[in-house]
Amino acid sequence: MAASFTSTGSDTFPAGMVVQTSRVVYSTHQSIAATNATGLAISITPKSATTEMVVQTYMFGGMASHNDGLGLISSVGGYFCQGSGTPAAVHFKLGAFGGYDDYDSTPGIGYHMGIEDHNQTSAITYTWYVTAGTCAINKEPNTGAEHGVSTMCVFEMST
Repeated sequence: MAASFTSTGSDTFPAGMVVQTSRVVYSTHQSIAATNATGLAISITPKSATTEMVVQTYMFGGMASHNDGLGLISSVGGYFCQGSGTPAAVHFKLGAFGGYDDYDSTPGIGYHMGIEDHNQTSAITYTWYVTAGTCAINKEPNTGAEHGVSTMCVFEMST
């Protein structure tokens, strides 16, 4: 039996508790040039303003060249990236990126993980963002012959 919970926005939870989660899976194949990745976003509405968001993403695909860049941006203002491009203000307490090391051929898995303070109870959206050049999502960068899926997960955690 699932428990239901109605938040007042100032609720407190035991430290380290997962308050809620949100997860999406993307299977559409697309190439994105220096912009937000259309449709590749996840939203969550915090139950409390004093929690933190732990964001994990796994993106299958690749970059067309060594100068291309891929990042994760938050509607709260957080941002971190890999590759070229100038990030906005870094708001994440922790930001990590890995993968996408084989340019212009076999696709790989790009991994983001971030922890963000948000201080709000209104919806927060996390979006993949191409900072420079072109990135292939769920496909190989050149021919698009190899396909996969990508996921985004957000965990609201008490502190």
